[in-house]
Amino acid sequence: MKDSNGLTSTSIINPERKIEPKDILIDGQQAHIIEFSMNSHSDLTDSIGGMINFIGMPDKKSWQGNLNAYHPITINGFYIYWYNKNDKTLKIIYGTGCSYTDKENSKFDYYSILKTGMLQMAKLLTYVKTN
Repeated sequence: MKDSNGLTSTSIINPERKIEPKDILIDGQQAHIIEFSMNSHSDLTDSIGGMINFIGMPDKKSWQGNLNAYHPITINGFYIYWYNKNDKTLKIIYGTGCSYTDKENSKFDYYSILKTGMLQMAKLLTYVKTN
C-alpha cells in the first residue's frame, strides 16, 4: 500500500507481509501510525567499562537473580510519520516497550502498560519551527 506521499510500508520482520498504516492526527496534521514487534535481546550485562558507563546499566545485583545477561526480549512499539510539504520536513515520533519472561517464568509486558500514555503524549505534541 502506498501512502499519500508515495511511500510503501513493509514489515521489518517479514518483508513478504505488508503493514497497512493507520491514520492519526498529530498537531492538526494527517499522520500515519504503524505498530511493530520484533525479537531481540536485552543489553543487560555484568561487564564494566566502555559503553556500559554511558548507557546507564543497572547494577547487576538488581537483576542477576531473576534474569540472565542478554536474555531474550520482544520489542513492541509504534512509529508515527508525516511529511510537511510547507517546510519540506519528515517528522517521526516513536514509542517502544519490551516484554520478557524471567527465570521464574513470570511474564512482563511494558508496551501494554506504556502504549496509551505514549500515544496521548504524541497527540499533544506541537511542532514549532525555529530559525
